[in-house]
Amino acid sequence: IHPDVALSLVRLADMFNYGWEDYSDNKATALSLYQEALVPLRESFGRISPHLGMAYNSIGILYAARNKLQHSMKSFYDALASYGVRSRADETARKGQSQPDVFYVWINVGGLHMEKREWRLALRSFLKAHSAFQCLDEESRTYLQKIGPRMMMRQAMTVSYFEDNDTLLASVLQSIGKAHSMLHQYGKAIETLEEALRIHKVVAIRGGATNPRSPGQDVARILENLGEVLMISGDLTSAHSRYVESLRILRSISCANDSSIEVALVLGAIGQVHLKKGEYAEARVVLKECMRTFEKIGK
Repeated sequence: IHPDVALSLVRLADMFNYGWEDYSDNKATALSLYQEALVPLRESFGRISPHLGMAYNSIGILYAARNKLQHSMKSFYDALASYGVRSRADETARKGQSQPDVFYVWINVGGLHMEKREWRLALRSFLKAHSAFQCLDEESRTYLQKIGPRMMMRQAMTVSYFEDNDTLLASVLQSIGKAHSMLHQYGKAIETLEEALRIHKVVAIRGGATNPRSPGQDVARILENLGEVLMISGDLTSAHSRYVESLRILRSISCANDSSIEVALVLGAIGQVHLKKGEYAEARVVLKECMRTFEKIGK
């Protein structure tokens, strides 16, 4: 089979997947075309090929959208094998990790493990994504922003994750921190989330001393995650501080208001901190505000 036949099948699949309206029939056609392209891709380029990896990753994304998580997971791992990623640390594996697409495939794998509540596997996957990111040169990291978000990612990690590579890295660290937390590794979770927060602060300062970038929902969520871990680990004072800072940011965002569900959740968390500290009057005030907020949004 001529290599152009395989590549044409993938291009046609991309047209159905990305080029037109997001109809289920188009997605079904795209999935069929990607699957049809697998054999000619292997015969034309071999079993280790970025073209084959891209096709498997796209199949995994389409399966995940249908909630066929087992098929999706297999496709993502097939994608990693197609990029040359292996379990043992040989030369091929290191070469595979330096492929920019590998970063996004590990993110996709980690997200699926999170949904299945497989926290250790999720942590391993996000750590692999972090390692893959560190292997990339500047040109490859630019590729991440231009191609990756549109074609390689199952879902966005944050609202502004692809604005620059630092916020993208912070989002990976946030996922690592979440996995550490679910594994009750609270010290590592706090350390990782603090690093993600530090990166966002550096990005804001880099935006200019006179006009720094205002923090957004991504920062608010990191602070909320930090508050949760600190509360579980028993540091109620620090937890309260993080929650209050998260609430302030959420209320300052133009697209959010006091009827936002995220505002209500953070208010509920602040109320829980007051209860744990025995501050019942303060807890009553905050939890009443939380209930009013939920009532506004009809929850």
